[in-house]
Amino acid sequence: MNDIDYQDLREKKSRQVTLDDQLEDSLVTERMVASVSTGFTILAVLLAALGLYGVLAYVVTRRARELGIRVALGASSRKIVWLVMSEVVQMIVAGVAVSIPFAFLLGRFIQSELYGVSASDPASIAAAAALLCGIATIAGLVPARRAASSDPLRVLRYE
Repeated sequence: MNDIDYQDLREKKSRQVTLDDQLEDSLVTERMVASVSTGFTILAVLLAALGLYGVLAYVVTRRARELGIRVALGASSRKIVWLVMSEVVQMIVAGVAVSIPFAFLLGRFIQSELYGVSASDPASIAAAAALLCGIATIAGLVPARRAASSDPLRVLRYE
């Protein structure tokens, strides 16, 4: 009889769950949502960069004749890069001007999913805007440099 009581105690002890285990189990859903959200965020940033690159490459291709004439008339590569990048800057300014107010307005819908930061945290919004501005600048720099390094004679013949 005494052995059975010890056996019972061993079984109860093996079934005990620590507070850390309970905390881990309760946070599984939140961690999964955070992981999925991170994956979709990375995908969205990549698609935005690819889309911006595509739009700017199209704009540069459509303006190839104009840019070729400018180079043929003596415009420096720096001037051509700045001409294309000025359009990038205009797109960035327009995007930031539209998106930051929407971030503050729509942030309350995701407030319940955020831990340790508010939806209207200026530092987080500024960091996100700076990241996207940097990505947009890099995406615009590729077609701008390609336009500046193109041979004007070949561009004018092609058109």
